[in-house]
Amino acid sequence: MTIETYLRDLGTYLQNNSFGTMGTDIHCIGFDESASNDINLNPFQGSEFEGIVSGELNPYTPNLSVLVRNTDSEAALSKATGIYKLLRTVENQTIGTTNFVYIRAESTPGFVSKKNNNYIFSVNFSLMLE
Repeated sequence: MTIETYLRDLGTYLQNNSFGTMGTDIHCIGFDESASNDINLNPFQGSEFEGIVSGELNPYTPNLSVLVRNTDSEAALSKATGIYKLLRTVENQTIGTTNFVYIRAESTPGFVSKKNNNYIFSVNFSLMLE
């Protein structure tokens, strides 16, 4: 499993749940700078799994920041809230080729910034993958 694999699987999951289209308005690791209305999936460092056992496959525990950008602040918040509600319920579920032990929300969606008349909201998750 690579970072790109689980991000692509999550992006496709968002697409299948009507949040947008991968490669059009859902992107991994960076916004499409030409699109005002966009979802960006960004990995960031997680904590080391407790109870590592030598010689066994140990879970991978990255964190994920989902950034939602839109020209309308209410639309951006609404989409971020929908993603929050969808992903925080994932438990013992295979999405694409990735087995998610869980996806836990670390926060509710929050305002990040307004840049070039685009509003950005963020929601962060901790993941456990096998």
